Amino acid sequence: MLAAAEWVRSSAAATHEAQLLAAGNHASELASAGEYAAARDAYAAVRARVSETTRRAVAFVLDIDIALARVDILDGAYARAADALRGIVNELTLGGRSSGHAARRARGLWAEAISLDAEHSEMPEKKRQREFRRAIAMFADLGETLERVRSSRGILDEERPRLAYEIALNDARAANTLLASGDIDAALARIEQALDETDHLGDHALVLSLRHAHGICLARLGEADDAEDEIRGVVEAYTLLFSDDHPLVARAESDVRSIAATR
Repeated sequence: MLAAAEWVRSSAAATHEAQLLAAGNHASELASAGEYAAARDAYAAVRARVSETTRRAVAFVLDIDIALARVDILDGAYARAADALRGIVNELTLGGRSSGHAARRARGLWAEAISLDAEHSEMPEKKRQREFRRAIAMFADLGETLERVRSSRGILDEERPRLAYEIALNDARAANTLLASGDIDAALARIEQALDETDHLGDHALVLSLRHAHGICLARLGEADDAEDEIRGVVEAYTLLFSDDHPLVARAESDVRSIAATR
């Protein structure tokens, strides 16, 4: 919600926009808590209250549309999310805004939605692998964009931590795609690189996602004991960060059981 925050800081009607920003933050919290239907309703309500057509208001609505697509991804509606994000990316590209923060976020989520749809949807194997390759190419292209932005002379020091996080997130998504496609060795190398890049974040959700994927890689390489230990640690950390009935906790617990059953 960066555009929304800027809108609040610079708008003359700050009280109204501050309320909208708070409502948007609440919607984001609902999504993080796994309450996807409530998050969609909350985002839709915020979007309906934005009546201005200023550039800042348009950017605010764009943030909300991207956030709604992210909720679809979290809730497993991967194809719908991919369609929405494709439209957002195309619109931004046509408007000459293909390298800005909103476009980068939408591109990363779009590639993630394509990868997850290939992993979880019913489709012929050739098409599945084609979609994985497509997502990996998109992550590679986004990675190049991020590196260009980070190395540009105009980048401000305060923007560098956010760019470092975006790069680590892109690496994590690419690693998960490699893992889903069956390229375990490449996935493991990419995951370990991303873990090094995010070590300073502690038990952040991104780090836990990487550790979960790391455990899956270890399990598929036959290292069941280390894999189970890794994912049990993820379950504990997710429970502290979210709650014991959060979808991410349930997913990690299911993987622990699957690994234990292979012994």
